[in-house]
Amino acid sequence: MVTILLSQSVTLGIFSNSFGNTAYAQSESEFLPYENTEIGISITYPKNWQMIENPDEFTLVSFNAPLDSPSDQFQESLMISAEGVSESITLDEFADATVNSIANEFTLMGFNVDILNSESITISGNNAKKITYTIKNGGVSFEQVFFITIKENIAYSIIFTSEEEKFSEYVQTLEKMINSIKIGSLSPLLQYENPTHGIKIEYPSSWTKSELSEPTTTIMFTAPIDDLQDVYQETFAIVILDSPVKADPSQYADSVMEGYRQQFSNFNLVESSEIILSGNPAVKKIYTATNAGFDLKGLNIFLAIETKNYMIQFTSDSEKRFSEYLPVVQEMIDSIVIDSEIIPTEFEGKYVDDKVGIEIDFPKAWKGIKMKQEGMNIVFATPGITTKLFSSEVDPNFAAMLVLTGDLKRLPEMPKAECDKPYQPAKILELNGMKALEFTGKCLEPTMNVKMKMTGYLIATSNDFVDIGYVAGSDKTYDKEISKFYESLETLKISNTIDISNPSNYADIFGLEIDKKSVQFDGQTVEIDIVSNSTISDFTFDSDNEKISFGTLEQSGTGLTEIFIGKVLEPPYAITIDGKNIDDFTITYDETINEILVSFDYNHPVKQVVVEGKLVSENSSSMHNNPGETPKIPDWIRNNASWWVEGNIDDQAFVGGIQFLIKEGIIQIPETAQSATGGSQEIPAWIKNNADWWSQGLISDNDFLKGITFMVEKGIIVVN
Repeated sequence: MVTILLSQSVTLGIFSNSFGNTAYAQSESEFLPYENTEIGISITYPKNWQMIENPDEFTLVSFNAPLDSPSDQFQESLMISAEGVSESITLDEFADATVNSIANEFTLMGFNVDILNSESITISGNNAKKITYTIKNGGVSFEQVFFITIKENIAYSIIFTSEEEKFSEYVQTLEKMINSIKIGSLSPLLQYENPTHGIKIEYPSSWTKSELSEPTTTIMFTAPIDDLQDVYQETFAIVILDSPVKADPSQYADSVMEGYRQQFSNFNLVESSEIILSGNPAVKKIYTATNAGFDLKGLNIFLAIETKNYMIQFTSDSEKRFSEYLPVVQEMIDSIVIDSEIIPTEFEGKYVDDKVGIEIDFPKAWKGIKMKQEGMNIVFATPGITTKLFSSEVDPNFAAMLVLTGDLKRLPEMPKAECDKPYQPAKILELNGMKALEFTGKCLEPTMNVKMKMTGYLIATSNDFVDIGYVAGSDKTYDKEISKFYESLETLKISNTIDISNPSNYADIFGLEIDKKSVQFDGQTVEIDIVSNSTISDFTFDSDNEKISFGTLEQSGTGLTEIFIGKVLEPPYAITIDGKNIDDFTITYDETINEILVSFDYNHPVKQVVVEGKLVSENSSSMHNNPGETPKIPDWIRNNASWWVEGNIDDQAFVGGIQFLIKEGIIQIPETAQSATGGSQEIPAWIKNNADWWSQGLISDNDFLKGITFMVEKGIIVVN
C-alpha cells in the first residue's frame, strides 16, 4: 500500500514538473532551512529553489529548482514523504518493494526503468539506502535517486528527479541537501488541532494524518502497515458536518447505522450506549459487517453541539486486529477536546473578552451572535431580529456592528473585497486615548456578494488585535444607524494597547521588516521608514524630480511595501512599477503624528518602483483644512465632486461646475496658464482621488484647488 502511494507521488512529481514556473536559475550559494516538526525532519535547500508543502496527497514537501532558461520545460526537484511502518519491516525490504513499485508504475506507462546503482549509506546517523535509476521513453529520459531510511517506525523517503543530461550539474547540490538532513526523535503522541471546527486530538506519531474539506470536513489518521503484504490499513476518522437546525446525536447515529445496513452485507449492531465525550453527551455504536471482501469491525461515536455534528469512527478488517488497536484508539478518543465556543450563540448588550482585555456596549436592542472562527472571536449584532450576516441571503438594506479579536500573530488574511474607486484614504487617529487605524469605504463583500458601506477601526494590544466595524447595505441605512455605532465606540475600553503609529510596531503587527533610509531634504537629514516583506535595494530620493525610487532583490512571490512618506512628499501621488502605472495603492493619513503612509503590492521580481508626489513645504496642508479656515468653495461643488466620484454625474457636468468657479474668480488662474483651446485630454485618476477625499473633508480646499489649477494649466479644462 505504502509503496504504491509513493510511486504515484513520484509519477505526479515528474509530470507536474514538466510545466515549470518562470523563475530562472541563479546562484545556489545561499541555503535556507526547512523543518517539519510533525514528522521530525529538517533539511536545507537552495534559496532560489521553490519550497511547496503538501504538493499532493502523498508528499510532505517538494523543493523545485528554477528553470535554466525560457526554453527549459522541466524543473528538477527533491521530494520528501513519510509513512508509518511496522517493526517487522526491514530497511532493505521496504526499499526494494518501493523501487519495484515505482518501476512497475512507469512500465505500465510505457517507460523503461534501469537500476544503475544501489548502496548502503547513512542519513542523520541512521542506516539508509540509496538507489539510482533511469526512466526512459523515446526521447524522454530522467534520472532519479531514491533515498530511504527508517527511524522509530517512520519510513522517510527522499526522491530527487532530474533530466538525465543535466543530472551531473545537480550532484553537489543534492549531496549538500542530503547531508543537511536531520531526523529527530518523535514523541509517542502528536497533537492535531483544527481551529475552524474547534477540535484537538492526540494521535500516534507513526500514524499518517490527512484532511479533506469536501463534501464534509474529514480528518483521517491511518495506522502503519503491518507488513508489505498488508492490504488493509486501519483508519481513525473525525467527520464534521454542519446542520441547518440544532442536531440530535441519537438521530444522527441511527441515520448512519441505517446507511451501513443498506451499504454493507452481514451488518450487525454489536453495542449501543450513551457516553460523555469532551464534556458533552454522545452516542457510541460498535458494529460488524462485510464489505469488499473484508470482515469489518467498527466503532462510531456521535456528538452534536448546537448545529454542528461530529462523528468519530474507527474501522478494522478483523475482530482480532480491532481488539489489538482498541487501547490506542481509546487513548485517541480520550484526548479529544472540542471547543464549544466555536458554536454560534445568541448575544445582546455588553461584550467582554478578558483574554484580550476588551469591553464595549453594543447598541441597545441590537441582537446577534458570538462565536469562534479560524482562531478569532467574532461578535456581531443588528437592529431588531438576528440577521445571518455570513450568508449570501442577507438583505442588502441591513446594518450590523461587529467586533473581531484574535492573536496578533494570526491576524487573518481576509478575502480581498472589491471596493469602489477611488478609495477613501485610511487614517490613524486617537480613539478613546488609543491609536486606531480607521477605514471607510464602499465594498463588495466577497463572502456575501453584497455591496456594503463600512467603517472599521483596527487596534492592537501587545498580543492581540481588535477590529471593530460597522457595515450597511445602503447609504440610507448607513446614515440611519451610524450614530448608534459611534455611541457604542464611546464605551470602548481596551487594555495594554500599542502605538501603531510607530513604524516598528506597525511592521510587527503585519509581519513585515522595517528598513530605515536617511535622505537629505531642505538642508536636513530626514529618516524615511519602509516596512516591507521585500529586501529593498538602490533606494534614492530625488528632490529635484519629486520622487522616491528603489528595487527589490526577491525573485518570486508577492511583495508588499508601505512607505512613511509624508515628511518629504505629499499628495497627489503616482506610482510606477517597472515603468507601468498602478492605481491600486492605498494612502493612510496618521493624524497623530502628521504622517502619510503609502501602501502597494506587486509580484517579484521588481527592478524599479517609483513613487512621485509633491515636495512638502512649510505651507503644506495635505491632511485637513486648518481650524477656522473660511470655506472657499460652495457646498454644491462638494456635492458635485461626491456625485462625480460615485458616477452619478459625468465628467462634463463636473467640469462645468469647475468652470463656474473660475468664471466667478474663486479659482485664480494665471493669465499665461489660461487656454481657450484643448479640453480633449482625459482627466487623470489622481484628480478623481483628490475630489473624493476633498468631498469627505480629508484634504483642504487648497489641495483640491491645486489639482483644478493643474487641469487648467494642461488645457484639460478650457477657460474662455
